Amino acid sequence: GHDQARIKSEIEAIQLAGERARDLTQQLLAFSRQQVLQPRILDLGEVVAKTERLLHRLIGDNIRIVTSSERGLARVKCDASQIEQVLMNLAVNARDAMPDGGTLRIDTANAELAESAAERLGVDAGSYVTLSVADTGHGIPEGIRDQVFEPFFTTKEVGRGTGLGLATVHGIVYQSGGGIEVESGPAGTTVRAYFPTSSEEDPGTEAAARPAPSVGTERVLLVEDEPVLLQMTTEMLTRQGFEVISAPDPVAALELAGVERFDVVVTDVVMPKMSGAELADRFAERFPKTRFVFVSGYTHEVIDEDRLGPTARFLAKPFSSTELVAAVRGVLDAA
Repeated sequence: GHDQARIKSEIEAIQLAGERARDLTQQLLAFSRQQVLQPRILDLGEVVAKTERLLHRLIGDNIRIVTSSERGLARVKCDASQIEQVLMNLAVNARDAMPDGGTLRIDTANAELAESAAERLGVDAGSYVTLSVADTGHGIPEGIRDQVFEPFFTTKEVGRGTGLGLATVHGIVYQSGGGIEVESGPAGTTVRAYFPTSSEEDPGTEAAARPAPSVGTERVLLVEDEPVLLQMTTEMLTRQGFEVISAPDPVAALELAGVERFDVVVTDVVMPKMSGAELADRFAERFPKTRFVFVSGYTHEVIDEDRLGPTARFLAKPFSSTELVAAVRGVLDAA
């Protein structure tokens, strides 16, 4: 009986770890979901370069990332956060296809599509920029290659992702007037997206160089035990001008609060040692004016309504950068 109980608890721990990994991936992918599309004239090679750091975190150390961009790359008109999402989705798929490690190649290049090729992709003939993401993984079996872009189609066993990744990618590319194709064999899979080139003039770098008005200068104490999420959330807030000090758990958060002054605490609700709600109680005793944003991916863990006065908010994961900043700004500006 004792052994069985031990095995059962180990299996549960493994399942929980798998679920956390899955939830984390979904949160990361949702992170780049900005609500309002802002198509701009872009250099896809530059977008890849900017997203690369994020991709390293997402796919881990045993996969090498190699990027290349053709010189004199034509411009496209797309929403940068959506291209980021395409890259993240394809990188996660590639990671899952290479459990033992491998190489992820991301290439951007100019391409001319003749009638026959364009027809096959369901787009107009003409000039395109291609974004190719190639892995050295185990390939997609031939019989299902045509289904991979269908929503909810997945080759993963239950609990391993929703299968929405490629449908999302497909939707974004077609929304941008482009097309997509998959080549797959035993040596790996290449997904190639075609974006139509834009003849619109780039409005010059002056507009782009002017920094967006900063939406915060306040100090945020961020409490999150998932290192990847901690980094991502920190980046989202710092990008908007906030000063972020982070704590990996509630105990560390309380220690920091003893020596530093914070305008707002952004905390996960479900954490080891102490929940976000308990943390708020401790803060209330010692620092009664502290404002809180509670974050959770578990809808059943919603904080009691009576905790959420004007100076506290609940934010469900996954959230976008816009939603996070709005919540933080909301509690800070409440009278």
